[in-house]
Amino acid sequence: MRYTYYFVRVADKKLADFPAHVEVDISEEWQEILHEEDKLEHANDQYQLRLASRALKSPGRFRRPILGPEDTLLEKERDARLYEALETLTPRQRLLVETIVIDREKQLDVAVQLGISPVAICQQLAGALKKLRKNFSDD
Repeated sequence: MRYTYYFVRVADKKLADFPAHVEVDISEEWQEILHEEDKLEHANDQYQLRLASRALKSPGRFRRPILGPEDTLLEKERDARLYEALETLTPRQRLLVETIVIDREKQLDVAVQLGISPVAICQQLAGALKKLRKNFSDD
């Protein structure tokens, strides 16, 4: 079977000679795999559309409320306290909080990257979050 890959065109003169698509022959096995991937991608697109539709129908649930001057000041103070609390963490703890909590990477992926066990990641992250809670609430 022939399969066509379409490329997203970018406004880059270096890629001007790059083809818009390429046709290749693929086996039936790969055809099934690609078909399943297309179905998953379509389902994800439908899910994202439903979320966007819900957000438009009930804005209070998905959008941040408009803050008044007092709320903005309180939010800035809270953010400053949070950054101070983050500064109390060791470099390893801060790395774990940033990658797992903020960037939402999986603990297993971070464990593999750092070359330590997932249990150690879990324990170190728990210690970091405990320290953050203590330092954030003491202010």
